[in-house]
Amino acid sequence: MPDHSLTAFRLVKPPSDRALSALLSAYRDNRLYDRVVQAFNTLPAELGIKPGLVSHNVLLTTLVASGDLAAARALFDEMPHRAGVQPDIVSCNEILKGYLNTGDDAAFDQLLKEIAGPERHLKPNVGTYNLRMTLLCARGRSFEAQELLDAMGARGVPPNRACFNTVIKGLCNEGEVGAAMALFRKMPEVPRQNGTGVSPNFETYIMLLEALVNKGVFDPAMEVCKECLHNKWAPPFQAVKGLVQGLLRSRQAKRAKEVLMAMRKVVKGDAKEEWIKVEAQLSLLLADKKS
Repeated sequence: MPDHSLTAFRLVKPPSDRALSALLSAYRDNRLYDRVVQAFNTLPAELGIKPGLVSHNVLLTTLVASGDLAAARALFDEMPHRAGVQPDIVSCNEILKGYLNTGDDAAFDQLLKEIAGPERHLKPNVGTYNLRMTLLCARGRSFEAQELLDAMGARGVPPNRACFNTVIKGLCNEGEVGAAMALFRKMPEVPRQNGTGVSPNFETYIMLLEALVNKGVFDPAMEVCKECLHNKWAPPFQAVKGLVQGLLRSRQAKRAKEVLMAMRKVVKGDAKEEWIKVEAQLSLLLADKKS
């Protein structure tokens, strides 16, 4: 596929920055990072193309993904002077991501100040906020991340699913499953530009279910599991096993049986045989509780 992309690129007449950025993106998406750098450094001079903002951002993404943050920052700083291209908020987010990956909190905070400062004067987007919340959660400050999430809408940047998942994951990791569950329940009510509500995805349900089961909070775990199964997503067997065992210990055999029956309908393919084994073990426990 990447070789086909190069062939298609050379067919474009006249050569354009748009075609270059598409080629670079194809290489990057296939993790061919060396080819991105080589193409960026050779093709513009060969074909008389002036790389624009999008091509520079693809290269920034590549350098950060490959772990070469020093080269990414050097490119970022040189863009206005050597290429006449001003970094935008996407460019800044890539460098922030690099600092997040390397744990350089001081550099992360400094660039955040520059973004809003008089020199750059850029408006943070949803990606910027998500990176900030990821850093706060990684430092055990998930409640601060939640405050930032709550403030986003008022600043004209509605949070998306990734933002909610970031904070829910942070709260779960800190054992704050009640707060995580409360945030989960707020998702359908969040104002959006094209309506209301943010839909949870499989990742949201699994993070919550595993955290609630591990904490022994089985009523909300049952609620999350039922929603997940209603969407025809089969949760990890270990989490379901923990939920069923917890319900049985709480003398809720009927609800435990409901989970088993719902899982049987949702599990497909190769996983079905493995689930039959798990269900057989749990059915024995269920029978013991009845006897």
